[in-house]
Amino acid sequence: MIGEPSTPPSFDGFNAERALAAPLLQVDAVRAVQLDQTGEAWFRIDLPAGQAYELFTTNRSEGFDPVLALFNQHGDQLAYNDDIDGASSRIVYWPDESVTLFVWLGSVSPSPAGASCQLHLRAVALPPADAFEPDDTRDQAQPIALGEVQHRRFTHSGDVDWVRFEAQAGQIYLFRTFDLGEGVDTVLELYDGRGRKLADNDDTSEGVASAIVYASDVTETLYLKVSLHAPRLLDSTYRLTATIFAPAPPDAYEPNNGFAAAHPIMAGETQQHTISDEQDSDWLALTTRAGYAYRVTLQADQFGVDIGLKLIDPAGAVLAFPKCVNEITCEVTYVADDDTTVFLVIQPLRLFINNTGYLVRVEEVLAIAPDAYEPDNEVGAAHPIAVGETQQRTLRSTYEADFVRVRVRAGEAYLLRATSMRDELALSLQLLNSEGVSLVADSLIETDDGIQLRYLANADATLYLRITASRAPLIGAPYQLSLDTSPLPQPDPYEPDNDDQSARPIAAGETQQRNFLGYGDEDWLRLDLQAGQTYLIETFDLAEGVDTRIVLFNEHMSTLVANDNSNSDGYASRIEFRPPRSATYYLCISNLGHTYSGERYRVRLSVR
Repeated sequence: MIGEPSTPPSFDGFNAERALAAPLLQVDAVRAVQLDQTGEAWFRIDLPAGQAYELFTTNRSEGFDPVLALFNQHGDQLAYNDDIDGASSRIVYWPDESVTLFVWLGSVSPSPAGASCQLHLRAVALPPADAFEPDDTRDQAQPIALGEVQHRRFTHSGDVDWVRFEAQAGQIYLFRTFDLGEGVDTVLELYDGRGRKLADNDDTSEGVASAIVYASDVTETLYLKVSLHAPRLLDSTYRLTATIFAPAPPDAYEPNNGFAAAHPIMAGETQQHTISDEQDSDWLALTTRAGYAYRVTLQADQFGVDIGLKLIDPAGAVLAFPKCVNEITCEVTYVADDDTTVFLVIQPLRLFINNTGYLVRVEEVLAIAPDAYEPDNEVGAAHPIAVGETQQRTLRSTYEADFVRVRVRAGEAYLLRATSMRDELALSLQLLNSEGVSLVADSLIETDDGIQLRYLANADATLYLRITASRAPLIGAPYQLSLDTSPLPQPDPYEPDNDDQSARPIAAGETQQRNFLGYGDEDWLRLDLQAGQTYLIETFDLAEGVDTRIVLFNEHMSTLVANDNSNSDGYASRIEFRPPRSATYYLCISNLGHTYSGERYRVRLSVR
C-alpha cells in the first residue's frame, strides 16, 4: 500500500459508529465531498481480491490540505497519507481477499469552512514482478554474488526484497543500492544467519540511495533486506550490488591516531587527508594565540562519507562541536583565551564509498576584545542590570553565553532589548529563574536589529537573562542590552473569562473588543445558537504579534470545529457553523503568536 502506516492521522481515531453508517464509495467512482461540522468525512468501500486499488483526492478547495486514512472492520489503520502530490493525498491498497474497508477523509490542520474536494476510487494494475520473486522473507532470500549487479523492482509499497550473500572471513564488503527510479527511497538492513541485525542505512550522504560497509570476521551467510522508506509509485525500480570495500591508502600524515601522534596544522594551512576505514581517526594539533579566533573547515572530496569533527583541549574536554555548512562540509569556530595547543579529532561516522578523502583548513583572525562584564558565562557569574540601564557588550562566538542578573517586582512589566551592532550577529534571549529553569515570557519578538523580551512579574524575584548568538562573525560582534519597565496590560471588560464556567455571552450580530492578559490567557464565550441557522464566528483587527485560534465546543465540552488561520486575514480565525440543534455552545479563543500580554483583537458573531 502507498501511504505512511506508522504515522498517526490527525484525528481521534476510528469511529465505528460513523464508519458503519458511512455511504458506499463505488470502484471507479468520483465523489464530491464537503467536510462536515466535525471536519471529517467517512466512506465504506467494498474491494474484490486480486486487484490493486487507488484512492486519491483532487480539486481541493482553497486552503484545504486533505488527509486520507484506511481502516479495516476492527478499526486497525491499514494506510495513511497526507501529501503525495502537493497537498493532495493518495493511497494504493491491494487486498489479499475480498474485504469491506472504511475511508476517513480529514484535514492536516483545522479546515477552512466548507472545505471540499473530489474523492476518487479506481482499480489499477500491479506491475510485473522481477526475476527474483518470490523473495519477501529471509527464507526466500535470493543469492547475490560478489560484483554482481541486480536490476530489481518493488511492485508495491509493502514489497520487500531479501538477498543472500556468502561472506569470507577477513573481507570488508560494500552493499549499496543505486540507479533508483523516480520517487524511490530505499532502506538497507543487514542480518546474520541467526536473524540479528548487524547494520542498517536509509540515506547515504548522496541522497535517497542506501549503502552498508561491513567487515566479516568469519566466513558466514549474510542477509540483506531492501525496503521502501517513502513509497510514491507502484513500479519502483532500483539496482543492488555487493563489492569489496577497498580502504583508502594511508595519507602522508599517518600515523596520527591520538594525542602523542597528532600532526601539527598551522593557521592559514590546508591539508589533504583520508579516512582509511571506520576504525581510523585523524588527530591534528593546532597552536593557538590568546585573543585570536579560529575557524576550522572540513570538506569531504565527494559524497559517500559522513565525518565527525570536534575540538578538544589537552585534557580531552570538548571545546567546540561542528555545524554543517552543506552535505559535505562542516566547521568549528573557537576563540582562544590563552596561548595553548588544542586538538582536532576527525572520525568517520559512516562510510559508503572507497574514496574517503577530505580537506581541512584553518583560518585565524584577531577576535573582538572581551567586554567589561566578563567572565559571565554561567548563572553564578551573572552581572546585574538596572531599570533604565544600557550595557555595551560583546559575543565572541556562537559557543559563548552572557548571563545577566535582573531583579523584578511583583506586578511590574519589564522590557529587555538586545540590539545587534552588526548585521552578521543574530541574537537569542532566554529568561531563567534562580534554579536555571526557563520561564515563559509574555512576548519574545525578533526585530530588524535584534530581539526583545517582555515579562510580567507575578512575584518579587531575582531572574537571569541568557544571551547567545545563533549566528556570529568569526571575530565576534558587539551588541547593546537595555532594561526598561513596560506599561501594564489592562484587562478587558469581560475578564475573568478563562474557562467555560466563566464564559461571557456574545449575541448574534455583536462584536466584542478583547485583550489577552499574559501567556496562556484564554477568552471563553457563551453562544446560544438556533438550529437551522448558519453562524459565522471570526476574529479580526488583530494587534501586531497576535495569532488567534478558536475552538467551538458543545455543552459536553466535545470539540466540534476549530480554526487557526483563516484564508482572508492572515493570523485571524474564522468558523462557519450550522448547529444540529438549538443549544448553548462555548468558544475558546487563544493566542498562538509571539505577543501575549495586553494585546487586542476583536471577535464577531453573525448570522449568514
